[in-house]
Amino acid sequence: MSWSCTRCGKTFARVNQSHQCTTATLESLFTGKEQQVYPLYVFLLEQLRRLGSITQTTSAKAITLYTPAHRSFLVVQPKKQGLEVWFVLHRAVNEFPVYKVLRPSKNRFAHFVRLYQPADVDAVLPGWMEEAYKQAGNEA
Repeated sequence: MSWSCTRCGKTFARVNQSHQCTTATLESLFTGKEQQVYPLYVFLLEQLRRLGSITQTTSAKAITLYTPAHRSFLVVQPKKQGLEVWFVLHRAVNEFPVYKVLRPSKNRFAHFVRLYQPADVDAVLPGWMEEAYKQAGNEA
């Protein structure tokens, strides 16, 4: 059963799900960034849309991407020269280009990757993002 916050309008999979009610425009997140950062985001989004339906919301610092079940599967934070991307898997992947792995719970591992150009979205990264998309879509 999905739920929409009455203050910010974001839709979530669970009732009263914790979130930040701050919002920003997509344009404001890319203001002051180098010119290649927004096209890189568009390229990444094009690759991700091949997985299926994706919706997005913006917060004060990041863009969260959701499966059709309103479950987040990927967060993108525009930086000065590129994108910081993180996604959660049920396993740890300590392999380049992952530069950091955090374990927020017993069965979840948050993976952090930095992207600076379309070539950084290589053959391995789309597989991990697909895994994150499928996991998020199947969780209750």
